[in-house]
Amino acid sequence: MMSSVSPSTSSNSPTPPPKSHIPPPPPKPYTHDGVTYPSKKAWKKAMKTVKWEAKKIKMKEEKREEKKRKREERGEKDMGEERSEEDKIEAKRRRDDKKSQILESRASSAASSFNVVIDCGWNNVLTSKEKKSLGKQIAYCYSFNRKQSSPVWLRLSGADEETKKYPGGLEGFPARWELFEETGDLKGAVGGEGKGFNVDRDKCIYLTADAKETVEKLEPGYTYVIGGIVDRNRLTNATVDRATDLGVECRKLALGGGVLGTKVLTVNHVFEILCRGRDGEWGEAVEKSIPKRKGGHGEEEK
Repeated sequence: MMSSVSPSTSSNSPTPPPKSHIPPPPPKPYTHDGVTYPSKKAWKKAMKTVKWEAKKIKMKEEKREEKKRKREERGEKDMGEERSEEDKIEAKRRRDDKKSQILESRASSAASSFNVVIDCGWNNVLTSKEKKSLGKQIAYCYSFNRKQSSPVWLRLSGADEETKKYPGGLEGFPARWELFEETGDLKGAVGGEGKGFNVDRDKCIYLTADAKETVEKLEPGYTYVIGGIVDRNRLTNATVDRATDLGVECRKLALGGGVLGTKVLTVNHVFEILCRGRDGEWGEAVEKSIPKRKGGHGEEEK
């Protein structure tokens, strides 16, 4: 009797490749308006580029028309027309008058507000890296103050050349920076006169996280001092000792309520909190000034 067992499959027969390894077919050429493209996708990309170029031309034209309209509102001639020397002088005079009015308005607003001093009397304990960081923070403070509708007077006190290297590379520092002045060590300035404001010893408060009392509300005519220290963790109570040496009161900002993961802030963060919290609304001021990595909602510095 013959066996009914079927013959086994040979182990040497090739295994067909899985479908996922089969390369896709090459894209078919696509023709539109007599022009052949490598594929339909390439045609779509080309059309997108054409539309964007047309949009850029339109935007440029609209911007040119807007500038022309604004010049006409100011009573100036079109740039394509010949302008006499009298017209140029008159246009410059109007621009200078407008700038002077803005500066006078901002100076008047600052005179009725509080003042801020950044105390840089720590040159002997800061490293070169910390001085560079402090210089950037000073520039951030000035930039923020410039954008405020109600600015304050800002003074840089006792900074050495290494600290001033970064802001010194910016245009106009320090002579042309508005509502800004630079002086020597703060110890000689307390009780003395300055360009924008005087530091009255009885109306001067040194801000420090090591203080026991809290600033409840910012008072017009008062001077609030921010210590120009980058790493306060290794200089505990240094700002309290500095305030005692100056003979001025020291207090801390109201930063409680679980808003922050740390109470050690940069100089520019403290300055922003002061400008935003003038009416005692500290919670909102802190959230807007502190970056997200520290528990606030503010933007990170670049």
